[in-house]
Amino acid sequence: MSHRLRDGAEVYSLGEAVGIERAREIAARMTAEDGVEYAAPDVWVQRQSVSMNDTYFSQQWALSARLLGSQGTAAFSDAWRFAQGSGAVVAVIDTGILQHDDLSTKVINGYDFVSDFSIAGDGNGRDADPSDPGDYCTSRNEDSSWHGLMMSSIAAAVSNNGRGISGALPAGRVLAVRALGRCGGWLSDVADAIAWSAGEAVAGVPGNSTPASVISLSLGSAPGLRCADHGYLQAAVNAAISRGVVVVAAAGNEGVEAVGLPAGCNGVIAVGAHTASGDLAEYSNRSARVTLTAPGGGPCIRQTTSCNTFPIAVLGDAGLRGPTIRRDLDWTGGTSAATPYVAAAAALLKSLNAALTPGEITGLLTGTARTHPADSYCAAMSGRCGAGMVDADAAVNAVISGAPVVTISGPQTAVPGNTDVQLSAEVAFGTAPYTYTWRQVEGPAVTLTGRDARTLSFSTPAAKSQLLFEVNVTDMNLRMTTSQRWLVVSNPPRILGPSELEATKGVALSVQLEAEDPDTGDVISFVRNEGPSGLSVSPSGLLEWSSPRAGEWRIVVEAADESGVTSGPHVITLRVSEGGGGGGAFAYGWLALLGLAVLRARRLQT
Repeated sequence: MSHRLRDGAEVYSLGEAVGIERAREIAARMTAEDGVEYAAPDVWVQRQSVSMNDTYFSQQWALSARLLGSQGTAAFSDAWRFAQGSGAVVAVIDTGILQHDDLSTKVINGYDFVSDFSIAGDGNGRDADPSDPGDYCTSRNEDSSWHGLMMSSIAAAVSNNGRGISGALPAGRVLAVRALGRCGGWLSDVADAIAWSAGEAVAGVPGNSTPASVISLSLGSAPGLRCADHGYLQAAVNAAISRGVVVVAAAGNEGVEAVGLPAGCNGVIAVGAHTASGDLAEYSNRSARVTLTAPGGGPCIRQTTSCNTFPIAVLGDAGLRGPTIRRDLDWTGGTSAATPYVAAAAALLKSLNAALTPGEITGLLTGTARTHPADSYCAAMSGRCGAGMVDADAAVNAVISGAPVVTISGPQTAVPGNTDVQLSAEVAFGTAPYTYTWRQVEGPAVTLTGRDARTLSFSTPAAKSQLLFEVNVTDMNLRMTTSQRWLVVSNPPRILGPSELEATKGVALSVQLEAEDPDTGDVISFVRNEGPSGLSVSPSGLLEWSSPRAGEWRIVVEAADESGVTSGPHVITLRVSEGGGGGGAFAYGWLALLGLAVLRARRLQT
């Protein structure tokens, strides 16, 4: 006898391996003996993940089973047992799409939103053909990337067809939308593409007959820009979310403590990138605005000898300028690659329950995210990498189990010290009534009010800090879900001046603005909110006007720290006296105003 079971039955080993039919014969003879209540064969069981026969599936570490794969896997092959994305559509807003035998049957042709003829590369502006003519950039000596094809293949390359790679959504589809041309694109085009992909009407563009469930944006602006300064973008995101569409965007590849746009907009899932080892990728932006990380590959930020730097397998094309020969295997990386993995995980959840809201899906993905490895950058630098590493299998199982889906509402950005804050647990899909248990996990201890209530209240510490709170919610069927929420405390900078300036018409003006911050080590950036056309304020605070015009001008600037906490408006009165100066100011002013309406966006890849 080897051991005894719960009901008292004894487990015996035969000493040799036998087939199931032979085992059943032996069990039947034993059951016929006096004093034996029952006998049954024991059988070998194992984890039921799904594997694909695609040629390069074994090299797709981001999809591999959690127990067999790398630390950084998103465990899609485990999730496929229960959900493969049937009915889900992911809009990939990027450089466009190329026909590829390992993808084309999964692609819905969307629209080309590139409005600027100088970068379009296809001879016209907006049209119904989202094909990628090549996004090469001679000014930066860059060849065409075929970025849209790569990102689309991560999400939905044809699976189990004996060639190429497998997409994260075996049964899902991609809506191909073009918004980037040569060298990049305009954020205003991206905003229209977001709204249209979600099913919103866009002037001059035919309606979208196949709205997306999820929007994937592997693109971004320079880091640190505020979505509040680009209302047209936030409005597009809000329109998508109001239609139940999840918006996912890359945090950026500059390796800094900030994210770009659209990742910095409210309601957007901002995605950082981790490596096959589970450490944050060296290039990945990190900040309190990052929602979670996903497989991006490449070098670890800690550069340890144990770092697995394996990249992400994608479909590609051999063309340096225009498309030539399709590739069944190419390689990429970056927060670009991480983004369609998160979008695919969200699409799996949508395929299981189309009624899930974007907020609920965000809560599911963050609540089930795996913790970064103990020796990783993210484990040591809490609050910079979001909730953890996306785990598609855990998120899918959370939906199937029927456990409560919990999201925590509260401040969307960093808050100053000594601020009264409330966090509320929003619960769906459980069975009321609910019980709540709150605790503080990390950061300087604060006094908590409402530990056993839906809403937790406290005052933030005076000094800059990062606080992590956790709530356990149990429904009447004793099914429990845990959710966490980071809160960054950062005190606002203060602009020291000046409040008045004088200049002479036509004589270049250059003034360095100064600010101070009570939080030691904060990086301060400036932004101009109001002022005459032609006058600029750089992020470092250099106020310049190459050819001032006579008159009295009102300038409004703000300073912001790296957490996005602002000084509030600082008003400068500029008096420009008559003097030398050239003509043409009226025309120049209109050109400058037009330039302020839009912002460059570019693809993100390493």
